[in-house]
Amino acid sequence: MVLGAAGVSRVHAAVSVASDRVTVEDLDSKNGTLVNGVRIESSSALKPGDLLTLGAASLYLEELDADDAQLGVALPDSGSDAPGLGARTTETHAAAARPPHSWIEALAGIAQDDETGEAQGLSESLEALVRATKVESAALLRLIGVAGVEVLASAGAPLRVDAIAAAISACLAATDGAGAATAAGTVGGSGKTVVWAGQRADSESTLCLVSTGRSARDASAPAALKVALRLLAPRLDSATRAHPAEARPGPALRFPAGHVRARSAAMQALYAEMQPLLGGSVPVLITGETGVGKEMIARALHLSSPRADRSFVAVNCAAIPSELLEAELFGVVRGAATGVSPRRGKLQVADGGVLLLDEIGDMPPALQAKLLRALQDGEVLPVGADRPVKVDVWVLSATNTDIIERVRQGSFRQDLYYRLAGATLHVPALRQRPDDIAPLVTAFLTDTSVELDKSIRGMSLKALATLERAPWPGNVRQLRHEIRSLALRCPPGATIEFTLLPDSLANPAADTQPATVNGDSLNLPARIAALEHELIATALRLARGNRSAAARLLGISRIGLYKKLRRVPPL
Repeated sequence: MVLGAAGVSRVHAAVSVASDRVTVEDLDSKNGTLVNGVRIESSSALKPGDLLTLGAASLYLEELDADDAQLGVALPDSGSDAPGLGARTTETHAAAARPPHSWIEALAGIAQDDETGEAQGLSESLEALVRATKVESAALLRLIGVAGVEVLASAGAPLRVDAIAAAISACLAATDGAGAATAAGTVGGSGKTVVWAGQRADSESTLCLVSTGRSARDASAPAALKVALRLLAPRLDSATRAHPAEARPGPALRFPAGHVRARSAAMQALYAEMQPLLGGSVPVLITGETGVGKEMIARALHLSSPRADRSFVAVNCAAIPSELLEAELFGVVRGAATGVSPRRGKLQVADGGVLLLDEIGDMPPALQAKLLRALQDGEVLPVGADRPVKVDVWVLSATNTDIIERVRQGSFRQDLYYRLAGATLHVPALRQRPDDIAPLVTAFLTDTSVELDKSIRGMSLKALATLERAPWPGNVRQLRHEIRSLALRCPPGATIEFTLLPDSLANPAADTQPATVNGDSLNLPARIAALEHELIATALRLARGNRSAAARLLGISRIGLYKKLRRVPPL
């Protein structure tokens, strides 16, 4: 190690690291070697927190947790060669494995590929494109309507599909909509270059091939992607012919932009349960704890159904006062009441599409009978009207309460329950599917780093493992909030390590109401954290704000003090 500081000899000292000890040896330096301010004779053992001084240079010895030093989640813009899920996958980032060649070589490889055209063959072709051109990522997408995105194959680092789809849709709207088109631009505020080639796959969807990264700035990239898309498109056709409609399991599930496709067994089972419901007629009741993503499942059902090009309307039955909910659902006609403006109800607005009744368990009993009649007859009676209005609506409902218990208690109509629960889907809690934590963290960190215009390397393996063990009472919504908070506190260009996690995650209390003695809590992590907080504040006060001096008073390294300050700033 070269230390460009005054007083450091050309060959000053040697630090040796063994499995059980660290030692420093002075190599006859001019100014000597000091450990904690004391000059050593020849050599000395070091322990974590020791201050090693060589001339004007000071080094601290810090003991690192191996799992906290290894990336568990690596973001594509972090400069790391780790894939999107870091040490959690055995695959390597193909773009970093071989030197770049050219777009010509990539096209030649795709043209000569004799794969059958199945999804695996398409992915392998994209992997070859990533390897040959050194782009960060490539993906073959199908855009359905204005909001649906289906990822047919991908390679390289994870893509922010929602932002890419929005950019492509905007560019496509500016063309005449015929044949193929290419364009280049940037994704959101990140400045990342994205190049795409698109062509109409049918009257409702567009087939696109996208590529991102520095190499995508090559002037030949748009034309090359256009040719690659034409080479890959027939494989999709052949794959479709190889599996005719009567042999296929049914229409593919399509998810809204921003949805993170789960990989846990519990969510895969849920996706399988959704498949037979995509006809868009059977009413579906979606249950699950708050924050698990019930509305996202409802939107996926909408996008995957024949009603995908019609409205999706969501109404939160618990957020609207009971006296206003009837008008919100059924509408109001002119003259219904003084000072009330006529308007269409949500059931009319959703005509031909989907209506999501969120928190249906909190609907007032008086309104349940009118809703039941509307669902049975397929018509609504606006407030103040004397004639009903016909509607065709696919009704989805969601609740985080035990609605069966409410039926038993008599607060929810049994006949309405059976009308709404033509099929029931239960979204498992996040704590029941820890395998989904890593992809969710990757997506949330990527989105937040783009939003904040802040470079973050990723998350350490120890921090990720801690999140996977957390109870998550607020589920996915809580995880998104915590990731945003961590990204805000993480220094630019750094990794979110275990030490950055709040105590509620790093040391979750076993009991929400711990026992006390003489008014003092027996919760050990909380007591230790309070004592640490008090000692740091005292040391800083004695050192008059000098953090290096405060660290010496506390017997820890300056870097260790900085990490503790990031977690719990002293009063």
